[in-house]
Amino acid sequence: MNTGSDVFIRNTLLEGYDFFIKDEFNKEYHFKIASFPTPSGLLSEAIEFTGNDSPGYTFNLMSSLDTDMEYAELLLKEKIKKGINQKYHSNVINKQLIEKKGLCGRIESHYGELNSKYNKALLVENTRVTIEEFAELIDQLKGFEFEFRIKDAQ
Repeated sequence: MNTGSDVFIRNTLLEGYDFFIKDEFNKEYHFKIASFPTPSGLLSEAIEFTGNDSPGYTFNLMSSLDTDMEYAELLLKEKIKKGINQKYHSNVINKQLIEKKGLCGRIESHYGELNSKYNKALLVENTRVTIEEFAELIDQLKGFEFEFRIKDAQ
């Protein structure tokens, strides 16, 4: 843990313990899990360890300060299990968008090479989709109604 004045910096990939889990399709995932107190409660975080710069899954769970750490991490592991079993295939993301009427993922900043004017991307099952690529996907859906929802990472 690094500190600088009133700032604490934690690195789950360095400080976390190893957690291995298989999805329904028998693919194994390697996560690093760590929990630490924050001013608003206990934060439990799981980051997929990919061994390279490719994006992986990230899950986190905020609990009250008096929550048992083992219980919080057990809930986090259930969240991981549910998340890794929700599948979209990168070559048919637009088909899934139409058939399933939705995509799940997260919005992330990217500080490396990213062919995007906005330097932001959506991460849908470990596939980075730039804002421009997403706009091209939804361009095919003219006439559809939509619901836009952003939810907390919990």
